Amino acid sequence: MLHIHIIAPYQAMSPIIEECQTIFDQIQITYSVGDLQRGLEMAKQKEHEEIDLFISRGGTAKLLREHVTIPVIDIHLSGYDLTRSLTLASQMKEKTAVVGFANITTGASSIIDLLNLPLKVYTIDTSEEVAPLLLQLKEEGYQHILGDVITVQTSELLGLRGMLLQSGKESIIRAIEEALFLWQQLNKQQLIQHILNQLLLKTHRNIIIFNQENEIIYKKIEGEWKVPLSDQDWYLLHTSIDNTSDTFSRYFNNEQEQIRVTGYRFDEYKVYTIEKYALNLLLDNGIKLKTTLMKEPIATKSETVKHHFERMKALYENNKPIMLTGEKGTGKKFLATQVHVEMSHSGLLIELDANMYRPKNNHSLFISKPTSILIYDVEPNAENLLTVSELQQLCQENQVQLFITSEQPWSQEWVEDEKLHQIHLPKLSERMEDLHELVHYFLFNYHQKYGTTAMKISDDALIFLRSLIYVNHIDSLRDIIKQAVLNENDYILHEKTIQFVIKQENAHQGFPIHGTLKEMETAIIEQVLKEEDYNQTKAANRLGINRATLWRKLKG
Repeated sequence: MLHIHIIAPYQAMSPIIEECQTIFDQIQITYSVGDLQRGLEMAKQKEHEEIDLFISRGGTAKLLREHVTIPVIDIHLSGYDLTRSLTLASQMKEKTAVVGFANITTGASSIIDLLNLPLKVYTIDTSEEVAPLLLQLKEEGYQHILGDVITVQTSELLGLRGMLLQSGKESIIRAIEEALFLWQQLNKQQLIQHILNQLLLKTHRNIIIFNQENEIIYKKIEGEWKVPLSDQDWYLLHTSIDNTSDTFSRYFNNEQEQIRVTGYRFDEYKVYTIEKYALNLLLDNGIKLKTTLMKEPIATKSETVKHHFERMKALYENNKPIMLTGEKGTGKKFLATQVHVEMSHSGLLIELDANMYRPKNNHSLFISKPTSILIYDVEPNAENLLTVSELQQLCQENQVQLFITSEQPWSQEWVEDEKLHQIHLPKLSERMEDLHELVHYFLFNYHQKYGTTAMKISDDALIFLRSLIYVNHIDSLRDIIKQAVLNENDYILHEKTIQFVIKQENAHQGFPIHGTLKEMETAIIEQVLKEEDYNQTKAANRLGINRATLWRKLKG
C-alpha cells in the first residue's frame, strides 16, 4: 500500500487532511504539522518509517526537496483557495496587501481585478525580501498582510495583522492524486537515503555572534546546555535586530526552563546573550508566563472603548497602575493584554490568578524581567488589598506595568489611597455599535484556527444577534459565533444556523424539573459553577450562600 506523509505547514489544514483520509482509503495517509525547519525535522524523522512520498506546501515543500531523499509533492494554491482568502481579507477595515511569490501573486492580481477588491499585490523573489517589504508597507499605513506562513509570522513580528493563505480540500486532493500518479510511475523503486550529521559544539558561555551573512562566528554556551532555538527562531531574531536600532529581548519556553535572548547590533555583527531560568521557581499555582502574544484588532467604533484604550496607553507610558472593572466577559484581560502588546511588543507579560496566587511569590516574579504584570479576578477584600499594594510597590521599583482586573468596582477611597487609575468597561449591550466588528473578527479567527467555511454574516443574522441578551457579554457572543461557524456549511453565516446552536445550547443547559428537589438544586449549582469557570467564591455569591455551604452541598 502506498504510504504518503503530509507535512502541513499550519494546524487548520489538519481537518481537511483527515477528510481526505476517508476519500483515499486505498492509500495510507498520515500527517504532521510543522512549517519550514520544524517541518523538515519532522520529515527527516519519517524518512526511516517506509514513507513512499511526502506532500507539503510552498517554502516547506521546497526545503524538503533540498534535504530529504524521498520525492516531495507541492500543494499548489487553486483559484478557489485564492478567492476564499481574498474575499475574507477584503472584509477587513484595515489597509490590506497581498505579499508572496509570483506563483501566488499572479493569480491573486487577476482575481482582485475581476472582483474589484480593495487589495494591493506585491511580488517577492526571495524570502529575504519579506521583512524589508513589510517594514515599508507598515510605513505606508498597511495594517493587514495576506501571505504564506513566514510572511504572516514576519508581519506579526513587525506589529502587522497577518492572514494565512490556506489550501482547500480540492488542492490537497489534487496533490494526493499527483503523488499517486508519481508513485505508480516510479513503481515503488527504492530511493537512496541521505543522512545528515550534525555537530554539537560544547562551550562555556551563553553568547552567540553572527556575521552579516547570519553565519555563526563565535559561540560560548555554559556547560553542556543546548540552546533550544530552531532556525526559524533565529530567523525571527535576525529580522528583529535588522529592523531596530535598540536592544531587544525575546522569550522562549522550554519544558523546564524559560529562555531570554537579548540582541545587540555592532556594525555588521549580531550579538545575542542568552539567559535561562528554572520554570519551577516561577510556575507556582496561579502564575502564567505569556511570552508569545500577538496584536489583535480591537473593536473601537464605541467611543467609550476607544477612549478607554487610548487612556490606558497613556497611563502605561507613564507606568501608572491600571485597574479595569466590569462584568464577566467585558474584555478586561483582552484589553490589558493588547495594551501590553502595543506598548511593549517584545516584553514578557506575567498573569496572576487572584484566586490561586499567593503573595509569598511576589519577589520571584521579577526574576525573568517582565515588562507587565496582570492580576485578574481580584475581589475587593482586605487580603487582596494587601497583595495589590505589595505588587504595586514592587512594580514601581522595577519599572513594571501593573494591571488589575475585577468584576466589582472598588471603593473610590481605596483607589485614591493606592493611586490606582480605575477604568470601568461597558457591557456588550452598551457598545452594540461594536457587534458587527466583533463578529467579523471571530469569523476571521475561527477560519484561521479551524478552517471554517463562513466568510461573512448575513444581515438578518446580524439583526438577530443584536436582539439577544448576552449573559457573559463578549464571551457569550464569541461562544455563539464559534458554534455557529462550526455548524455552518455555507460561505455566509445565516440566522437559522445561529438559532440552531442557541437551541442546542439551551437544551444542554436544561434543568431536570421532573427530578427531586435535591436533583434540581444540584443541577442549578453545577450550571452556576460552569458559568463562573468553577470559581466557588463567585458561584456562592451568586447563589446567596457562603462557600462552606456550597462545598457541603457539592459533597452531599
